[in-house]
Amino acid sequence: LSQANDDLQNLLNSTDIATIFLGDDLTIKRYTESATRILSLRSTDVGRPIGDLRIHLKDIDLVADCRAVIHTLVQKRMRVETEDGAWCLMRILPYRTAENAIDGLVLTFVDIQDLKVAEELGAMRAYFEAIFNTVREPLLVLDSHFVINSANRYFFDTFRLRRKDALGKSLAAVAGGAFDVPTLFESLEEILANNATLEDFVVEHEFATIGAKRFLLNARRLDDT
Repeated sequence: LSQANDDLQNLLNSTDIATIFLGDDLTIKRYTESATRILSLRSTDVGRPIGDLRIHLKDIDLVADCRAVIHTLVQKRMRVETEDGAWCLMRILPYRTAENAIDGLVLTFVDIQDLKVAEELGAMRAYFEAIFNTVREPLLVLDSHFVINSANRYFFDTFRLRRKDALGKSLAAVAGGAFDVPTLFESLEEILANNATLEDFVVEHEFATIGAKRFLLNARRLDDT
C-alpha cells in the first residue's frame, strides 16, 4: 500500500496539473505539488477543511462551488484567474470509489494561460481590423522587407485586387508594378532606419483594371509598442 501510494503521488505530480482531493466534508485528503499555487497548502494541512486555507483565486467562492457539486453530483467546469494573473481551467468532480459510491471531490486546475493570451490577441486583432476596414483610403501594413502583411478593404476595392493577389507579396509586385519605384523604396528604407515619415509621394501608373491614376502616398514606421 505504501508503494502504491508513492507511485500514485509521483504520477500525479508528474502531470503538472494542480489536483486536490477532498473528503465529502470538504477536508483535504491529498494534493499535488502544483496545487500550492491555488491554495496555501502544507503537508500539515491534510485533514483541514478547504475553507480554512487561503485560496489564491479571484472572484470565486470555491467552497460554495464544492458544496454545490457535493449536493448535485454535477461536475463544475469554468475558467478561473489566480491572484498572480494566471488563468486555469477548473474542474470539480465527484470522487467515485470502485463501488461507484461518492466519497468526496476531485479538483483539477489546468494551466490555460497561453490559450487565454492567444484569445485576447485574437480579439484585439479583430477589434483593430474592424477599425482598419473603416478607413476610406487604401491602407497597407508592410513588414521590414516591404512584404504586405495586411490591407484594408478599400485597398482591394480601389485596385480591384483579391486578397491572394496582395497578402504575402512584395509591394513592388502588386497592382501591376505601380509601386515598383526605386525612389519610393529608398524613402521607405529611410523611414525604417531613421523613423522618418513620407508624405504625398506621387505615384502615377496606367493600371490594367482601373486605367491611368495618380495617387499621393504617405507612410510612417510602425513600432512594436
